[in-house]
Amino acid sequence: SSYDGTTWKTLVAPGPQNRAGAAVATDPLMKQTLLFGGFIGSSGSPEVAGDTWIESASVWRPVAGPQSPPARSAHMMAFSNPDQTGVLFGGDNGSTRLNDTWLWFNGVWGRSNGTIFTLPPSRSLSGFAWDESRNMGIMFGGVLTDGSRTSATSQFTFSRGWSTLGPSNPPSARDSVA
Repeated sequence: SSYDGTTWKTLVAPGPQNRAGAAVATDPLMKQTLLFGGFIGSSGSPEVAGDTWIESASVWRPVAGPQSPPARSAHMMAFSNPDQTGVLFGGDNGSTRLNDTWLWFNGVWGRSNGTIFTLPPSRSLSGFAWDESRNMGIMFGGVLTDGSRTSATSQFTFSRGWSTLGPSNPPSARDSVA
């Protein structure tokens, strides 16, 4: 289905398989929606997906490139309008939580070089949104590798990468943040 800001519309064209735990980000300037990964298949034996799809004008198309993030679900993704770049972080590959960062730019994925900056701890099910006024991504909460919930807040900028914020009086630890 597609939502145009007023009405839901059923898409007739083929699209990605039904899935849960995928990350979706919207590029309003290009009028496109980017989808990556998630769980596909039956609830008894779901498979972690590593495919990328773009929706434009109510038509979905798969995108293949020279490299792609490894398959995962419960990851986070946000889109920076000024930089025309999607940022994907973390998630769960079915056996472990991840803390890698991938950038979507000009229709291709590239891995962000984590050696330049400190990555947040591995996590899944965090909230992640792009703050246009400050041109930075803000990530909150999630589930850490040991299964505990966190109340950590991190920011991502293209010039500095990731940094942990220490806001006073943060919300309580939680996951599945919207």
